[in-house]
Amino acid sequence: MVRKVFISFLGTNNYVETYYELEGKKTPHSVRFVQEALIGFIIDNSWTIDDRIFIFYTKESKDKNWEDNGQKQATSEIEKEGLKGRLESKNLLPKIEPVFIPEGFSEDEIWQIFNTIYRKLEQGDEIYFDVTHAFRSIPMFSTVLFNYASFLKNTKIKSIHYGAFEKLGFASEVKKMPLENRVAPVLNLTNLVKLQNWTSAANEFINFGSAKRLQEMTMDEIKPILIKTKGRDEMSSQLKNSLGNINNLAANIKTNRGIEIIGGSSNFGNIKQQLIAPLTPILDIIENDVQDFKQNDVQNMFVSVKWCIDKNLVQEGFTLLQEGIIALFLPNDYAAENKRNFVSGYLSRYKNNDFDDSKYDLSDDEKETLKKDLKSNCKLPELANIFSQISDIRNDINHAGFRQNPMSATKFSEKLIELHKETEIILNHSNITV
Repeated sequence: MVRKVFISFLGTNNYVETYYELEGKKTPHSVRFVQEALIGFIIDNSWTIDDRIFIFYTKESKDKNWEDNGQKQATSEIEKEGLKGRLESKNLLPKIEPVFIPEGFSEDEIWQIFNTIYRKLEQGDEIYFDVTHAFRSIPMFSTVLFNYASFLKNTKIKSIHYGAFEKLGFASEVKKMPLENRVAPVLNLTNLVKLQNWTSAANEFINFGSAKRLQEMTMDEIKPILIKTKGRDEMSSQLKNSLGNINNLAANIKTNRGIEIIGGSSNFGNIKQQLIAPLTPILDIIENDVQDFKQNDVQNMFVSVKWCIDKNLVQEGFTLLQEGIIALFLPNDYAAENKRNFVSGYLSRYKNNDFDDSKYDLSDDEKETLKKDLKSNCKLPELANIFSQISDIRNDINHAGFRQNPMSATKFSEKLIELHKETEIILNHSNITV
């Protein structure tokens, strides 16, 4: 079962009694510790005894704010109460666990803090992070820490909050304000983590052609909306479909699904709907990456080759380039296996001029028509030459280099770029129609 974990740091100041407000919801009573407010906002009936509340403190913050009577200059009863007693009085189901950390004044102490927090996390933890009193370098390295934990322990950041008491002014000034006027906002900083995750997912897509994380993150965003509206939210449905189509495109290219690639999709849509504003430049790049794919267009095969080059999908690129050349000669019947075999055989034997059509399961009229179409194309010699080169390369790849004079691994990418460029030059001046 996934464990929920609340993480917070305890400071040393004599915090002023105030109300906190998060997304229009105000604490029912005034509090001195932001942790008390956040726990009230975050922890609900879904939290159990298996979940945890971790309060990280230094020796000084423990003495001043964890135990009672730590603030020696306290003038009111609430100032005499430590956070320990305040939390214990709530009878929360999750276990409250205080954890000692050093001050963080040296690199060694920073790494001690890092390791202490990391060791408290378990596989799959959902983390609710209070950054309000995360002193010195902790806010910076917490991002690295949680990415580290996400990779090694599959943890997930569910929320990051910051209690902005300073919006009310200096503590000495706030003390003079009527209590009912002291309402400090709690900032939800979770979108900063989302932006980082989206950036990482976009990087996976642009550089490696994997849209899986993009689709998963989109569903995390819109699933609550679709559940609430029973699937009737049009914008969310469009966003779901758009990312689904992009994911399908990536999968089709990686598995060389030529028919689906040629069929294409006209519904990549606008994937910037309902997402946080800083994502727009990132999502623009993703949209640009798929904009050249058209619906029902054989040229999609060659667009896919460029995609493979950009994402270093070498084997897929050679396959799509060669199969795309075959499809060019069969604009109205590119999926017919017997005709594709015929064209492939003809192109392979063109240079030697020894093509034997007797082994192909086609009528004599069909064979003659195909040969006439092939011979009538002025670019046939050039395309046949490229086709034969690809055949040799694909054999080298498919037989794992167990042959005489195998190509070195570093040369395949260069050769794919070269042959794709030559093909594009030929097609840009070709009389082949699709």
